[in-house]
Amino acid sequence: SSKIISFDTTTQEFTTVNSSYTFGTSAAVAVGNKIYTFNQSKLYVYDTSSGSIVSGTLSGSIPSRAGVAAVGNKIYFFGGYISGVVNGIYIYDIDAGTITTSSAKLTAKRDYATASAVGNKIYIFGGGTNNTDEISVYDTETDSIEVLPITTPKVLWGLTSTTVGTDIYITSGAVDTTVGSFNNQIYKLTTVTTKTIKAGTYRFNDVL
Repeated sequence: SSKIISFDTTTQEFTTVNSSYTFGTSAAVAVGNKIYTFNQSKLYVYDTSSGSIVSGTLSGSIPSRAGVAAVGNKIYFFGGYISGVVNGIYIYDIDAGTITTSSAKLTAKRDYATASAVGNKIYIFGGGTNNTDEISVYDTETDSIEVLPITTPKVLWGLTSTTVGTDIYITSGAVDTTVGSFNNQIYKLTTVTTKTIKAGTYRFNDVL
């Protein structure tokens, strides 16, 4: 699509806010009142307050088909595709405009995963190629990755996730690589953490 479309949760109406957006397949994440959209070495920043778009070229490449989430002024990419599926973690610093690679890695190569942040931790779910029900948690303060002792109710790829408070809601996605085999349930991961991941309590609930 060549448009940016907003959805008003109060009126439940869609509005086209920009018709000159021609970016193609991309990953997008909101930080403050700005939406950052990436397509490997390209970047668009949409300012929701002014309606303006600023485009630029990144100093390096961001993987496509990655799980993406933001904590503070940094945007994190998990897995994805760069001349093949990868298990790396890539960090874009908004202030510095730089891309760095974490020393931590996912336990397997994953693309079409999803990621959502709760506090300073980012939860990574699903992913194709090495289809997995594993839930990985990346700590942005210690630059470390850990695997939770629970799994997703289904092996999913191409799924989405959203954080509300300390809960993460998982929706859509394909159950396997078979065309037409889609997930029609909504799952909620309840996270109650203290100082460490292992000290936390994690529980999955079927919402719908």
